Amino acid sequence: QQKRPGDKLNTKVLTTFLNDKYGKAKAKEFGAPLLRLDDMRSMMIDALRLPDEAHLKAQYIYCAHLVHAAQHFPLNDGSLGITWTWMDTDGRTRTTSPNSGLEVAAVLFNAAVVHCVVAEES
Repeated sequence: QQKRPGDKLNTKVLTTFLNDKYGKAKAKEFGAPLLRLDDMRSMMIDALRLPDEAHLKAQYIYCAHLVHAAQHFPLNDGSLGITWTWMDTDGRTRTTSPNSGLEVAAVLFNAAVVHCVVAEES
């Protein structure tokens, strides 16, 4: 069974971090990429509803961008106040972490599920 993501990504705290650390010009420069990361998360969530090979790409792209972002922003220590939340499909078991590794692991777990579904249908 696939896992479901929790709350929407809070890009406002990333913008505030950029503004405080680098100034408004840099925050504005990174505004579009941050919104794109949020859009990719939305596409990845849609991909969970349509488990097929075509939608696997959205999951892998989102993971790659998130890992890249974590190399440039403090997404793994909780200092930004971003929490990554996933729920099991039963809707009762909720896992939350300040580390973006939870997000990457859950997305890759779901990609493995999709691979199993596709293999079974072949």
